[in-house]
Amino acid sequence: MEEVEIKLLINVDHFKEIFYSNGQGNIFTAKLVKTSILATLMSIVISLVVYVISLYYSNFSWLIVLGALAVFISLLYTISGVSRYMKWKLVIMEYLKRVGKYKSCSIYINTNVFELKIDGDSYIEAWSKLQSCELKENYIRLLGATGEYYLFPAKAMTDEEFKILQEVIRERVK
Repeated sequence: MEEVEIKLLINVDHFKEIFYSNGQGNIFTAKLVKTSILATLMSIVISLVVYVISLYYSNFSWLIVLGALAVFISLLYTISGVSRYMKWKLVIMEYLKRVGKYKSCSIYINTNVFELKIDGDSYIEAWSKLQSCELKENYIRLLGATGEYYLFPAKAMTDEEFKILQEVIRERVK
């Protein structure tokens, strides 16, 4: 295989489309947080029903403690989900800020290595050292030997270049 060069058109919006797909860009529509908020709301409603029942029937008063415990646990679950989401979002925002500063970016591939050049800096990974890859219709993500992720949106290159890169990665990354 000869060396192939792919010049990437860096646009932060391409990366946002990947990271914020399926409602991940909003705290209320992110799957983890949305589920925990719904669980908390359900436990509050059930607890209110239990409180009303215990007002009329004194032998159900122990359910008040159980309802309060359920609300407390679901609130902790929600706070934990919100905290994880906020940490994830901060990391993504920092990454997008970094990507937005890139002036030029290109990929060089040959039989032995994959090289990414960003504004004069060069990152070289042997195909055999890449730990994993994720090939989607709108992006490619590679995990390097040092734990560094490389993300390439399909919109950052031509369709032909994207297909070439996918084929090479399928052949080389095991």
